[in-house]
Amino acid sequence: MDELFDTYNAMKDFLSFDDSDAARLKALAPVFAKHGAAITNAFYDQLGAMPSTAKIIDGRVEALKRTHIAWMGQLFDGEYGRPFFDRQFKIGDVHVTNNINPEYVEGVTTTLRLGGRAAIIEEMGNTNEALQHFDSLVKVLDLALMTINLAYQEERLSRISAFTGMSRKLLENLVKRGGKKK
Repeated sequence: MDELFDTYNAMKDFLSFDDSDAARLKALAPVFAKHGAAITNAFYDQLGAMPSTAKIIDGRVEALKRTHIAWMGQLFDGEYGRPFFDRQFKIGDVHVTNNINPEYVEGVTTTLRLGGRAAIIEEMGNTNEALQHFDSLVKVLDLALMTINLAYQEERLSRISAFTGMSRKLLENLVKRGGKKK
């Protein structure tokens, strides 16, 4: 898991995610406390309208909404180290365990970006400051998405390893090489 956390930290560096992003995200907490339920409702309305996802959420929508709103709130708590990484990875594990395709996780990220942009502009106006806050939102959502996707990657490699008997190290080397011969 430490190697994956190193990947997360490398992505933070790549995105230039820093203390100013953390401060802007903390400042957005009231915005998302106010608008988060509407963003979550819009997302679950989308899922409910699609037959393939409607069956996944059937009978659990209100509980899932509460979980989603709690998760969204954690995006704005100002802490983006190991605990944040571990929470996002666990979310990925839950999605994998429940056979939720990763594209739906990516879809919620887009819903949050679009809804978040609208909420930020509504509360802060269409200003340079609002744009900076939105940029920080995009960065943290990308970090969360990348970490959640790492859980999918890890689970898939584990399943292939168990099924084929091939070692994880061999599978990882095959993936890195792209199946090309030297």
